[in-house]
Amino acid sequence: RGGQELLQRVEAGAYRGELLLEHVGLGLRTLICTDARALLVRSGSLDLSWQAPWQKLRGVELQPARHVVRLQLDTRQSQKIECGSAGATELVYATVMRMRARYAEALVAGALAGRTQEQRQLQAATA
Repeated sequence: RGGQELLQRVEAGAYRGELLLEHVGLGLRTLICTDARALLVRSGSLDLSWQAPWQKLRGVELQPARHVVRLQLDTRQSQKIECGSAGATELVYATVMRMRARYAEALVAGALAGRTQEQRQLQAATA
């Protein structure tokens, strides 16, 4: 419940319909992962720095020497997450990769559910 209240405070509730899955505090910034996107906000005020929908994510680049994780988007854009330490960098990278995999699994499950529904409809129509 606290997570949904957190989303209510970002961009005047623009993301309240999404499900908060994870968040990582990075000192002055917080990475928020919903079922639809990653958001980087200022800790405390929750002012949005940027948001990146999972569907537009094409790659995740780990830059351990710089303590940075970079999200490559389908346009030639990228979003940078400055993590501040090696441990935080590893945590952010693992979190983003886990959320990316979860999004992909949800897409496959949705496609399979849709296909199963179509098969049932066809069977009913031919019975």
